[in-house]
Amino acid sequence: MAKQIITLYHAAQKLITKDQHALVKSTNRLPDELKPSSTDYTVSGLKSVLGAVPVAGSLLSEIAGTVIPNQRVDRIADFARKLELRVSHLEHSFFEREIKNEEFTDLVEESLR
Repeated sequence: MAKQIITLYHAAQKLITKDQHALVKSTNRLPDELKPSSTDYTVSGLKSVLGAVPVAGSLLSEIAGTVIPNQRVDRIADFARKLELRVSHLEHSFFEREIKNEEFTDLVEESLR
């Protein structure tokens, strides 16, 4: 039993390492808060090991994924909220500024005809 768990652990580690290398290549252009952190890697490894436990593995894996704070999904959701606030503010200030521009108002009038 222990030998099977160790074998599964090593197989999972190989997959995680392969995925991490692919992820690093694709995330070089992301803001730092969206890039994978050590917490993300730890949770991924822990979930892999817990998932290998007979009978209750998937339950334990989901509990670990839910209980551990500040995972990448949480950071992405926070980033999306902040981005929405910035964009809505930019849109509002853009229209306030451009509504005074005669060319812009002419363009809007022409597009509505």
